[in-house]
Amino acid sequence: MDIQNAKELAAVVRKLRQDQRMTQAALAQAAGVGREWIIHLEKGRTTLELGMVLRTLRTLGVGLRIEPVSAATTGIDLNRLFEDTDSTPKP
Repeated sequence: MDIQNAKELAAVVRKLRQDQRMTQAALAQAAGVGREWIIHLEKGRTTLELGMVLRTLRTLGVGLRIEPVSAATTGIDLNRLFEDTDSTPKP
């Protein structure tokens, strides 16, 4: 999955949370952030602390994988962001 900007990441986070039937308050508590912070994340605010974003993604059971992009791709290729929630390293 390619995520090109904060708005696209926001939509993915919101969908993951809703798919897991979590409220914003429950996600905030589990991730150790405030509900208002989750609201900002789900609205695509671009100035959020990366460490907190990563912690929230882990709380939702997903990780972030950075891969080189091909010349034909514009932006960062994050195709596997939601394909593998297992933290076991792959060969």
